[in-house]
Amino acid sequence: MIKVEGKGGKAVFRVFDGLSKAGIDHHGNVYSVCQGSGYAFTNDYYKHDLTWILIDTHGIGIVLLSGIETLKLKKWLHESSNNQIEGRVLNG
Repeated sequence: MIKVEGKGGKAVFRVFDGLSKAGIDHHGNVYSVCQGSGYAFTNDYYKHDLTWILIDTHGIGIVLLSGIETLKLKKWLHESSNNQIEGRVLNG
């Protein structure tokens, strides 16, 4: 059985809550994802030239994936807690 306890379990929900509040507006636009890039040999390129853009396609995908996985975890935790309660009642 997977244990999702303490800081690790709570972190998933806190991170997605922060992401959805700070990185997604009420229209579903995703903010602050760096744009896709080539490569460079200087730090300045990554620090100054490579900026973020609104609703970059690779950013949308990872945000959707994180939301899906958060919902799956929430559902799994709910089902697990119900199964543990039912098991105690049946085997109690």
